[in-house]
Amino acid sequence: MPANSLILAALCALPLSAPPAGPELSIGFVGADVEFRVEHGNQIFLGGIIASLSPQLTHYLTGLPPLLSNHVVLGAGVGYPDGGFAVQFTQSQLPPGVEIYAQGVTLTKGIQASDVGTFTLAVVMPDTAGN
Repeated sequence: MPANSLILAALCALPLSAPPAGPELSIGFVGADVEFRVEHGNQIFLGGIIASLSPQLTHYLTGLPPLLSNHVVLGAGVGYPDGGFAVQFTQSQLPPGVEIYAQGVTLTKGIQASDVGTFTLAVVMPDTAGN
């Protein structure tokens, strides 16, 4: 087989475009608040943040991505290309010393979910040495 035919065969085997990237979850601090943010490329989307005390995933319906089992919805709304969708909570609203699992969920042409993120607020004990 001539070299040109091999190159043409290889090019035909390549996908025309990369599959769209899924949503990405980030968890961080904004001042003293804990922020959960989901981003989904360069498009407007409906987004939500769910959380659970367990990392277990469940397939609730055929066609849906696996989602955190026993989750609560922390927030939902419109996400934008320049910042995604985010919700913030003061540290006092979250339990210290407990590992929390979170997932970003988006709706564009279908429902997609991010990988599961996790965080634990540090437990700070008051200084009682002076008493």
